[in-house]
Amino acid sequence: MTDEPASAPDPVLLEQIQRRVLWLSTLMVHHANSRPNPDGTKVGGHQASSASVVSLMTALYFAELREGDVVATKAHGSPAFYAIEYLRGRLSAEDLRSLRVFGGLQAYPSRRKNLAIVDLSTGSMGLGAASTLFGALASRYVTSGKLSSRNRSARSVTSCGWWTSIARASIASRPTAGRASSPGGSTPRAGM
Repeated sequence: MTDEPASAPDPVLLEQIQRRVLWLSTLMVHHANSRPNPDGTKVGGHQASSASVVSLMTALYFAELREGDVVATKAHGSPAFYAIEYLRGRLSAEDLRSLRVFGGLQAYPSRRKNLAIVDLSTGSMGLGAASTLFGALASRYVTSGKLSSRNRSARSVTSCGWWTSIARASIASRPTAGRASSPGGSTPRAGM
């Protein structure tokens, strides 16, 4: 992985990855909803919210990110995020089956509970956007004082009803080796 953005992504490859991410995230939610639950409620997750960010997150993770970039994912899109982390080889199939299980993958990405894969903890109240923007602001202060000369990007995948976007801000890097992947740097794996 380099500090430079990857060359133009292969749209056919990105489409194949995107379909696999959508399938895996749908399967994760279905699996969680199919588990026996004492009161009969389904706790699988927000499938529509997850599906709404599959294209953005596939392009972001497999074509755009550079080493050291920081991402705050859309909280309700966690199944898509976890599917991407599986395809990048950072989660196992057993991890995917543990969505919404005590001690398993969290409904909202949590840095405290999944330190190896989550850059910033997010929640349904806009924490991802706020923490990304504050981090970028603080990093600008650090780089302007020459405490650090390395500039990186921070991205926040946010959503408000029907509108979903990726916000990008300049941020100084901190040691996060292996957090990003270029198209050639990670080979998507087969399904759960």
